[in-house]
Amino acid sequence: MKDLENIFVNREFLDIWYDNYRKLEHYCKEGKEATVKIDGELERWAETQKRIRHLLPARLNKKLSLLEFDFEEKDDSWEESFGQLLEFVNQHGHAYLPDEKEYEALKDWLNRQTINKSLLSANQLQKLESLGVDWEIPVTRDHRWELMYRKLQDFYSAFGHSRVPQKWEKDKKLAHWVQVQRRMYTQGKLRKDREEKLLRVDFVWTIKTVFDSQWKKYYDELEAFYRRHGHTKVPSRFTKMVRWIERQRAAKANNIMPADREELLNGLNFIWSYDGIKKKEWEEKYRQLKAYRKKHGHSFVPVNCKENKVLGTWVASQRWLESKGKLAPEKKQKLDDLGFVWSKDTLKKLNSRYSSKWEESFLKLKNYKKTHGTCQVSLKIDPVLQRWTCA
Repeated sequence: MKDLENIFVNREFLDIWYDNYRKLEHYCKEGKEATVKIDGELERWAETQKRIRHLLPARLNKKLSLLEFDFEEKDDSWEESFGQLLEFVNQHGHAYLPDEKEYEALKDWLNRQTINKSLLSANQLQKLESLGVDWEIPVTRDHRWELMYRKLQDFYSAFGHSRVPQKWEKDKKLAHWVQVQRRMYTQGKLRKDREEKLLRVDFVWTIKTVFDSQWKKYYDELEAFYRRHGHTKVPSRFTKMVRWIERQRAAKANNIMPADREELLNGLNFIWSYDGIKKKEWEEKYRQLKAYRKKHGHSFVPVNCKENKVLGTWVASQRWLESKGKLAPEKKQKLDDLGFVWSKDTLKKLNSRYSSKWEESFLKLKNYKKTHGTCQVSLKIDPVLQRWTCA
């Protein structure tokens, strides 16, 4: 669900939303004074939040609930319309409104209630059910289209565009209706008047346009990263961006990457394959291991090597790869040439090193006793030997 929300709750929408939220927050703090008035534009924004609150992500709804502002929609017109329906039921004994001009507005209201049943409050639902409202009331196609169009207008008011996701749990009917409009348009069956209405909410006619918009969004983010850091090696913590980058590499490898997109990414020095980079990195670590062996006389680098922690980790990773059969034979041979210690020989090597170290320290202790006449090693004279005797 979060991934779908990110399609339309984008940075531009959030910037505008939080800007208005801060203004309303200020009004709520200062608005108790008679001299402070809410401006018309902010009032309209607040009213819109009431109407489309069910469309907003939970985190934004939570922010709204923190304000001392009544976001619970108290629609006096709803009560008024309900009163008219109640009067009709009391008079006729049922809630089936006739197709007469006198009841046209009330019937329109009742049809909207049945279509938007899921958005009614528990109290409103109970009131309508007490009148025996038929939730399966048939409506004309034109009427149903207009009602769905109003829902799309609410979506547009909420998010600034009409790109309703194909699988949107918050309103599956609206998501399906939008797909139907696209199909009708593609087949040349969409009425001109409806097409004009949809254009007023910047309707997206093809899914390709949606995908292109998503691709541009991620590209813009990658471009911003490149200008800030000078490269496109995005850290793994940016999960969504990294997944998008991998999809671009897969598209290129499968020869389905459009030429214009490839050109744009090349302009950012995009890394299409890490094979060459990984090879250079391996060779660099191997060079460091050779230097370590030359200095210490062996290549048994400890994992927690103080001198070069990265090298210690790399050495351990080579052992793990070899134990799983994932180390290339030519790399294993190069490491063997340096007397590399593999996992199966690690314990033996550790014991051997421990024994030789012990013998070396014991010899130092014998010499210390010859010189000083005691085995109580002074910390000031030889701190390393003193620690060994206490171990």
